[in-house]
Amino acid sequence: METTIKQSNKVEKSVDTPKKPEKRPDPVKRKSPKVEMTVTGEDEEKWVALITPRGRVGNQLFYLINGFSIGKTLGRKHFVHSENMARALRVSKQVTDIFPKMEETFTIMDGEGEKKRKFALDSRGISSCCTYEDPMPLKNHTATKLYLLSRWTQSYKYFLPYLEEIKKILEFSPKVVKEGNGVIKDWGIKAKGNNLCVHTRRGDFTEGKYKKGAIATNATFATRALKFLNNKFKPDNIIMFGDSFKFMKSIYKNKVSHHGLEKNFFISTSSEGGDLYLSSKSSWFSKNQSNVFYNNYYRPDRPRATYKDFFPTSWQPLKTFENDTVTIVDRLKDEI
Repeated sequence: METTIKQSNKVEKSVDTPKKPEKRPDPVKRKSPKVEMTVTGEDEEKWVALITPRGRVGNQLFYLINGFSIGKTLGRKHFVHSENMARALRVSKQVTDIFPKMEETFTIMDGEGEKKRKFALDSRGISSCCTYEDPMPLKNHTATKLYLLSRWTQSYKYFLPYLEEIKKILEFSPKVVKEGNGVIKDWGIKAKGNNLCVHTRRGDFTEGKYKKGAIATNATFATRALKFLNNKFKPDNIIMFGDSFKFMKSIYKNKVSHHGLEKNFFISTSSEGGDLYLSSKSSWFSKNQSNVFYNNYYRPDRPRATYKDFFPTSWQPLKTFENDTVTIVDRLKDEI
């Protein structure tokens, strides 16, 4: 039986002659976000800001959603700090091009009169990506503008109380919906079918300080996890997402095709928004959160305890062993 690898808009007939992935579509041109330079008056609204991060849409989405959520917890509105205006505008555009309603959750503003406070430090006293700090002790802070010095604030615990409201805000733009539906039609699959979505990350994770942390997706884990989940769920389709087409193609050609996974195997080359749309039945958009799995790997340069703030307890950690097996591990016993 001949197996094909289907991309977003093309179907390859041979695994030996891959075509280059298509260039990601240009983002939608939108009007500039709200920008206010000062807030004055006796009955001033209160605001909260976080450090505006670098990175891709995933980082920016975490940042804007948790800024919005922390603001709701504190009775404040989220403002994106204009100290780096180019970054503030880029972050805004990256997210609102995909989710237009996010534009209603923040305002770009300067920090005149702000009060700064270190926030969400890990056990080393360092600002960490995933450490959770309860914002409630700041509820009665008197500052009109409160600037929380946290460099990512990537914990689900901030937004979990507002998850249903946030789901309504995360409505895809018409352009993204059109792109995603076009891919689904080209692939000939059901959007709500029994699909196994596999998310990989290479890119900058294979370089510099990130390379030292060994957090990029590796072929061994990806192959073992695919085999394990395929046997567990018997999916109709396997859809792989990532930033390295070469890596994903190698997973199929050198690994998957030799492990009894010869079925509809798709590699997405969509835009970041398109990828989010195609995988929107998994992760936070899924009703069954226990069907979300992750690599139970700990970075040697990070405190292990921070992981309990990053991965929801309903998600299931997978651990690999030397005998070429993968299993679900007890998170509570293994995380610290």
